[in-house]
Amino acid sequence: MSSARAAAEQFVAISLVQPILANLRETNRTAAPFAPGTGERQFGAMMDAEVSLRIARASRFPLVDRLASDLLRRSRSTADAGPPAARPVGGIEIDLFTGPGGISQ
Repeated sequence: MSSARAAAEQFVAISLVQPILANLRETNRTAAPFAPGTGERQFGAMMDAEVSLRIARASRFPLVDRLASDLLRRSRSTADAGPPAARPVGGIEIDLFTGPGGISQ
């Protein structure tokens, strides 16, 4: 799996699927004995995070495909453009790779 695809899956899981699962969990009004217990309430957010990531990976969302292809296209165009040039910041020229005064970071 490419790193672009993994990043797109994580983004979709966190920004789209996880809030939906959290909303569903918060509006759960089931009666006892089927109501969520203490552990389910305490660790529900962790479960939402894991389930949302599994859903984003397993379902082959078209949105994930599109984000991954956009990330790959942008990374190729950035690589073709070469490293960014030094630019003055507040009267001091800063090279984005070495930092102020030519100090390697």
